[in-house]
Amino acid sequence: MYVSCLYFPNITFQIISMTLKSGSALLLLLLSISIHCSAQNIAEDEGVLSKKEYARYLGVSIGPTYQVFHDQLISNMRYEKIGTTAAISNTKINDVKYTELHFQGSYLNMGRESEELVKATARQLKATMDYKHTYKLALLDENYFDVRAGALFSTLFCHRNAEHIVNTGDVYEYAISLGLTGKIAKQQTFNQRQGHIILDLNMPLISNFSRPEYLNHSTVLDPESTTIKRIFANNRFTSFGRMFRFNSRIHILYPIKNGNKMRFTYQWDYYRMKGDADVKVFSAEHTFFITFLFNY
Repeated sequence: MYVSCLYFPNITFQIISMTLKSGSALLLLLLSISIHCSAQNIAEDEGVLSKKEYARYLGVSIGPTYQVFHDQLISNMRYEKIGTTAAISNTKINDVKYTELHFQGSYLNMGRESEELVKATARQLKATMDYKHTYKLALLDENYFDVRAGALFSTLFCHRNAEHIVNTGDVYEYAISLGLTGKIAKQQTFNQRQGHIILDLNMPLISNFSRPEYLNHSTVLDPESTTIKRIFANNRFTSFGRMFRFNSRIHILYPIKNGNKMRFTYQWDYYRMKGDADVKVFSAEHTFFITFLFNY
């Protein structure tokens, strides 16, 4: 089993440098939109509340990601890549409830160190959706801390295509899960403005998932096989034994004018799946997000 979080410290500055090159245009656009929104109503620092007294935020995120996987269907070697990922989210919060719907996606051409003459790369499309519904808990000092816990509904989809492997290098996997989520926020003053430092943890408990049944050998595909059939061919319900995922995020939340906010996030997302014949995949990512939260 790989403890992929060990790869993080040596690549931080390289990740940030690559992101400034690849995502600078979008970041500048989002920054200009945020500044424009602030200028429209500079006095309303508290922002806009809905009719039910919720503060609502639409979040647009982009940032560098370092992803790594070891899929025994493809190779006994680890594939890795530094690239860019994006996300969009919607949050609602009041004194009692906190809900968040978060979509994230990336498309990377993963590579490996190899002495083979063939080009050993695998394209990976990865997408996740996490919905959290939490309630405030009367824990710690409520003047400084905000503690919430509740239910998690999450989906995970990943497609890997290793063209150098004949017939069997096309891997689809998914998981639909129910679990638990929790977050703790501590008030923090940044440049005379009241922000927060936030830690949230998410862990599915029960999942419906699917992995391919074949190993790495040449096989004749069913001519009637379709992508949908391959995705759902081996679906089953399970818990920690065959599907495990853990997601943790640390945020710095900084308020700007007009109720809008900026959020700086480090995310570690890890999952393990075990298919037929105990053929496993281990996958992890380290991601830095810059998020603009638009109050509406």
